[in-house]
Amino acid sequence: MATLTYLYPGSGTTPATAAQAAGASVQVAAVQFADADTTVTIVHNWAFDTAALARSEPFVLEEQITGGTPAPLLIETKATNQIVFTKQSTAAGSGGTIVFSMQRPHSILMPNT
Repeated sequence: MATLTYLYPGSGTTPATAAQAAGASVQVAAVQFADADTTVTIVHNWAFDTAALARSEPFVLEEQITGGTPAPLLIETKATNQIVFTKQSTAAGSGGTIVFSMQRPHSILMPNT
């Protein structure tokens, strides 16, 4: 099972609460994938509605920190309060650490978020 560490505004294995998430425009989490790992679920608690999910919110930046030769292909499945990341390979060398920065658009740029 992948090791998930919430960096901001959550901490350690605890995601941001809905109240904490409401005050954050960005949330950051680090995931350590072993070669055999395939999925990890990151909870953001932003309560996106169907329209926001259709606009592909939240925006996600993935930064590979270690491993993964080549870089692992990830598929994102977004839901109201979480994102499931699925690693497409369990081949040797496919693991590594990825930092995910999830961004909630400002309401001036995208209404109804």
